[in-house]
Amino acid sequence: MTEGGSRNSAIVVCTVNRPREMERLLANLSTLDYVPLVMLVDASEDARTSEVANVAARRCPRLEVRYVRSERGLTRQRMVGVRELWPQCEIVHFIDDDVVLENGYFEGLERCLAANPSVLGVGGVMPSAARPSADWRHRMLLLDSARGGRVLRSGVNVLPRVVTAPTDVDWLSGCSMSYRTSVLRTLSFDLRMSGYCLGEDVGFSYRVGRMGRLMVTPEARLEHLQSPADRLAALDLARQVIAWRHAFVAEMSHEGLSMAAYWWPVVGDLLLAGANGLLRRRRSRLDYASAILKGVSDIVIGSARMA
Repeated sequence: MTEGGSRNSAIVVCTVNRPREMERLLANLSTLDYVPLVMLVDASEDARTSEVANVAARRCPRLEVRYVRSERGLTRQRMVGVRELWPQCEIVHFIDDDVVLENGYFEGLERCLAANPSVLGVGGVMPSAARPSADWRHRMLLLDSARGGRVLRSGVNVLPRVVTAPTDVDWLSGCSMSYRTSVLRTLSFDLRMSGYCLGEDVGFSYRVGRMGRLMVTPEARLEHLQSPADRLAALDLARQVIAWRHAFVAEMSHEGLSMAAYWWPVVGDLLLAGANGLLRRRRSRLDYASAILKGVSDIVIGSARMA
């Protein structure tokens, strides 16, 4: 690993109108002992992000930043970054612009790939997001699993739990996912998606997992601060998750997912939220139940239009 970035690996960071987050990320990267070349794919409406990248490069000469403009849309920006990689690049690291990486992050990911030839993709772990156990009601409704990192037959993607050793998973989070570039010569991120691109990481990584193994490793640690910019409101997110997961399960039903299993947690979650809201007089749960119903309505209306 050479100072200033290995020519065998690169980071692709996609951003839009978030210069403060990018300034913080580049400052974070400049403190790491090892960081590959940074491919910054920008769809911002002004030049502020470009200026931030130039300042960061002047302040830390060993931090190599290649700035690329792109049309807006996360999946489109990811593929622009991939196309700009040099031919000898063997690993591409995808991170969000609102993460904070611990020292050793990239070394940990690359060691995991080097030690496991059958692994095609690897992600880091977020200690603050780890959950020790799963609620039995959520397990029964196929909304959760005793084993983290799974994609259930319902299409629900379960976050990893406490990870103490490299662990096989079914999907990787878009804020921390690294792949062998050979994968990206075979598969593409879904360019049909636009805007927020909800679920693009789950859809892509699950397909990679059908080709080979995916892992997460505790040697690569980070925190995801989740900038509010371009984030969906909670109820809008719940509504869109219903529709996105329906499309995901329908498309991947030949790969272990089930439409019957999909509807079980939708109905169960609706009943739980509705009962909780009525019995405990919690308006937030009733609003959540309403968002689920709107998501189901979107599916029904969309199916009727296609008929």
